[in-house]
Amino acid sequence: MPTEAEWEYAARYIDGTTFNATTYASGATADTTNFTATNLVAWFGNSLTVPTGNTTSTQPVGTKAANTLGIFDMSGNVSE
Repeated sequence: MPTEAEWEYAARYIDGTTFNATTYASGATADTTNFTATNLVAWFGNSLTVPTGNTTSTQPVGTKAANTLGIFDMSGNVSE
């Protein structure tokens, strides 16, 4: 398991000196209040494109876009 700092680096990294704001889903281009930007990278309660038709179940890994490090599913999908 990564440390909190390692996870945050992997989730928020953009280019080595710039990191996403903490209000963005990992890999998103806008705040989590922006449905379109968040829906591209994360499964969350308001996702309308859930393949199973059930927003309360977990979804297949790697079906949303990866972040800038090529890592999938750093935000959303499972309740914490």
